Amino acid sequence: MKRKTTVSHWRLILQWAVTLGLVLFLLSQISLQALVELFAHANLAGVLIGAAVYMVTSVIRAVRVTWICDRPISDTVPLLVPTLASSFGNNVLPARAGEPIFVWATHHRLGLDWGTSSAIMVIMRVFDMMLVAVIFVCAAVVTGATSSSLILQVFAVALGAGVIVTGLLPWVGHYLVHLLVAMVRLTRKPQVIDFVTREGQRASAAFVQLRTPRIYAGVVASSLMIWLLIFAWIYLLMLSLGIEVTLEQSILGSTFGILSKAIPFSSIGGWGAHEVGWTAGFMLLGFPSSLAISSGFAVNTLIILTSAVCGLPAWFALTRDQKRSAADRDPGDSPSMPPDHAPIPSAPTPLVALEGKQSRLFVQICAFNEQETLGQVIRNIPRVIGGVASVHVVVVDDGSTDNTATVAAQAGADLIVHHNVNKGLARAFQTGMDTCLKRGADIVVNIDADGQYDGADIPTLIHPILTRKADIVIGDRQVQSLMHFSARKRLLQWLGSLVVRTASGTNVPDAVSGFRAYSRESALRLFVTSVFSYTIQTVIQAGKLGLTIVSVPIHAYETRRPSRLHRGIWHFISQQASILIRTYITYEPLKTFGALALPFVVVGAGLLARLVVIAMGQDGQLVGHVQSLVVGAISLVIGLLLIMTGITADRVRENRRMLEEILYRVREQASQQQNESMVTDLTKPHE
Repeated sequence: MKRKTTVSHWRLILQWAVTLGLVLFLLSQISLQALVELFAHANLAGVLIGAAVYMVTSVIRAVRVTWICDRPISDTVPLLVPTLASSFGNNVLPARAGEPIFVWATHHRLGLDWGTSSAIMVIMRVFDMMLVAVIFVCAAVVTGATSSSLILQVFAVALGAGVIVTGLLPWVGHYLVHLLVAMVRLTRKPQVIDFVTREGQRASAAFVQLRTPRIYAGVVASSLMIWLLIFAWIYLLMLSLGIEVTLEQSILGSTFGILSKAIPFSSIGGWGAHEVGWTAGFMLLGFPSSLAISSGFAVNTLIILTSAVCGLPAWFALTRDQKRSAADRDPGDSPSMPPDHAPIPSAPTPLVALEGKQSRLFVQICAFNEQETLGQVIRNIPRVIGGVASVHVVVVDDGSTDNTATVAAQAGADLIVHHNVNKGLARAFQTGMDTCLKRGADIVVNIDADGQYDGADIPTLIHPILTRKADIVIGDRQVQSLMHFSARKRLLQWLGSLVVRTASGTNVPDAVSGFRAYSRESALRLFVTSVFSYTIQTVIQAGKLGLTIVSVPIHAYETRRPSRLHRGIWHFISQQASILIRTYITYEPLKTFGALALPFVVVGAGLLARLVVIAMGQDGQLVGHVQSLVVGAISLVIGLLLIMTGITADRVRENRRMLEEILYRVREQASQQQNESMVTDLTKPHE
C-alpha cells in the first residue's frame, strides 16, 4: 500500500510539473501587459449574459439525465444541484473531479444504482464529445476552413469518423463493461469483483435502454442544444474581451481547447492543457500567437470564475451530504465498497430442495477408453447428498475398444449407454443429457472420466441450483493457481475465457471446464450441434437464452495421459475458436456483420466526406482525387452489403428461435411421457 501511495504521489507531482511548465512556456511567449489589457477592457454585460447562458445549459444537462434514465421531467429540479456541482468540479478542480461527485449524487438523490449512475456519466461524456465533433465539422464545411489547412482537414475527417463510432455506444457499451469486469477479476478481490460484476450488469442495462429511439433522439437533441449554447457562451466571452472573431472561428478554435481540457490532468481548471489546445486551434485559423495564447488564458479564467460562482454552493452542499452519508455508514461495511454493498457470505447456506421436493440427481460421464481412471471417478461420486432424493450415475461409452464398460459396471454405474463407434465428446455429451432427461433427472451433473475433477465437489456444484440461484453451475478450476499448467496454457485459458465471456454476455471465469451442473430446464433448452466439444457452445447458448450461470471453485488434479479430445494445444484452440465464431454468429448475426461492415463504412464515408470538403473548397473540382472516390465508393458498397447480409441472417435467427422453442416443447413432452411409462429399474447396470 505504501509503494502504491508513493507512485501516486510521484505521478501527481509529474502532472503538476508538466502543467506548470506548459503555463510558464506559454506566458513567456506573450506580454503580460497585453493579457491584463484584455481583462481591463472586458464588457461586464457580456460576461453576465454568458453566465445566464451557462445556467441555461446546466438546466438542459439536468433534463438530459432524465432522458437517459427515462425519468419524469420533474426530476430535473433535484438534478440541478448535482449538475452544477459536476460542472464546477470539471471546470475548476483538478482531474475532472466533478464526475465522481455526480455519480454519487445521482445514486443518493435519485436512488439509482451505482452501475446505472456510472453509465449515465459515460453516456453524457461520449455524447458531449460526439456533438462537439458534429458542430466542428459543420462549421469547418460552412467556412471552408479545411481547404486552407491540411491539419484542419485531417482533424475534421477524424472527428467525423469519431462521430460514427461514438454514436454506436448503446450497441457496444456492454462489451466495454465486460472488458472492465475481466480486468477487475485480475485483482483477485472477491468483494470488488462481486460489486463490479453486479453493477456492470446494471450499467449494461442502461446502455441497452439507450437504444430506444425516443431516448436516443432526446439525448442527441439535448446534447446538441447544450453545446450550441456553450459555443455561443465562448463567443460572447471573446466579444466581451474585445477580441474580433466570428462565431465560426470561435467554434473551430475553441474546439481544440475543449478536447484538450477533457484530458483528466491534475491542474486547476485544466490550465496548461486547455491553453495549448486553444492556442493551436486559433493559430491554425491565422490568429497571431500572442492573441491566441492571451485569449486562451483570458477565456479559461472567465469560465473558471463563472463555474465557481454558479457551482461552488452546489459543490459544498453535495460534499456536506457525502460526509453525512459516510458518518451514517454501518461500521461493518467494507470501506472500499459503496454503503449498500453486501459482503459475500463466507459459507454456503444449508441446501434447500427444489420447490419443496427431493430432487433426482443424475451424474453423467462420457468415456472413451478410460478403463484406468473411470472406476475411481465413479467411486468418488457421493450417493447421499442433502436435498437430493437419489443419485444415479450414467456412463456414455463412446465406442471404447478397451474394458471401459466392464469397469463402469463393476464400479457401480447405474446405467451404461453404448455408442457403436466413437462419435466424439460433443455427441456423447448430448446422448448423456437426453438419457438423463428421459429418466426423470431434475439436475444433471457432467464430470470427466479422466480423474481431473473430484466427485466430492458435487454437493458444492449443485448447491446454487438447489437454492434456485442458478440454471447452470460451472466448476472454476482457478487455472491461474494450477502449477501443473504451464504459463502459456494459463495465459491462453485466461484469454479464451475472456473472449467467451464477452461473446456470451456471462461472467464465466473457466469457460472450458467440463465439471458442470444443469437444472432440468436448462438441460431441455440446450442442444449441442458441434461434433468437437460442448463447453463453449453451451455457455454461449445459455447466455443468449437468458439462463443464469454461476461459477463455484472446485478442485482440479493433473491428468497422467495425453488428451484424447485434441491433437495438441493449437488444434484445441482452432476447434474451439471455430465453435465460438459459428455459435456467436448464429445468435448475434446482426452484430457480427455490423462489426465487419463498420470499418468499410467508416473508411468509405470518411473518404467521401473528405472529397465533399475538397470539392467545396475547389468549386466542385475533384481532379487528382479519383482514386479516393473509387476506394470510398467500393468500401461503402461492401459495408452496405455486409449490413444487408446481417439483416437477412437476423431474420433467419428469428426462425431459429421458433425452432428452438418447438424442440424444447417436444423434448419436454417426450421426456415426461418416457418418465411416466418407464418401469425399468434404475439400479440395473446395463441398458
